Amino acid sequence: MNENGHPLIEIKNLKKYGIKSTGAGANLAAARKPATADVHGTKVAILGYDTIAKSYAAGPSTAGSAQLSKSVVRADIKKARAAGADVVIVYPHWGTEYSPKPFAAQQALARAVIDAGADMVIGNHAHWVGAMEVYKGKPIWYALGNFVFDQDWSEPTMEGITLELTFSGADLVQARMRPHVILDKAQPNFMDPAGTGRVVLGQLYDASKRLLPW
Repeated sequence: MNENGHPLIEIKNLKKYGIKSTGAGANLAAARKPATADVHGTKVAILGYDTIAKSYAAGPSTAGSAQLSKSVVRADIKKARAAGADVVIVYPHWGTEYSPKPFAAQQALARAVIDAGADMVIGNHAHWVGAMEVYKGKPIWYALGNFVFDQDWSEPTMEGITLELTFSGADLVQARMRPHVILDKAQPNFMDPAGTGRVVLGQLYDASKRLLPW
């Protein structure tokens, strides 16, 4: 859900084009329901949450977003696993705008999500590419930056990272981070990681000091 939209209208538009959604819904139960897919026999569940706009929180009978907490994510992951999910990915809307580094409580929450049984965490909200971490062998991306957005006033807000994740069954065997730049506010274009994209990956690695095992 964006900062100006209504979740039910946006979900209706996604469904119109066959795109699944998670993290918002007609009520709290719907907002906490994962988006699921069966990919070559591997069942994937994606759970979305918000930590920024509590005023948008869904209620038992009111539309809105699912709020992230340790107890909520623990229960939702357990339920997803019981329903047969082989891979569980958590997408939180969190962090500080225009800051690539996670703050202490954000990092603690990220690790709690992994401890609750998630296979990875892929976050955003900062509008900048942020740090990544490997915790107990599981990847955490704190912020991927913008993908399609109108923040064209600075270089960092016009850049982002697209993840290319390769699985063998339920096992993540390769994670490729592909830097991109947004042209005309709506056209993400890949950049050479060793060329023009080095500045984007450099921002990630600079923010990830002491968070990575290499």
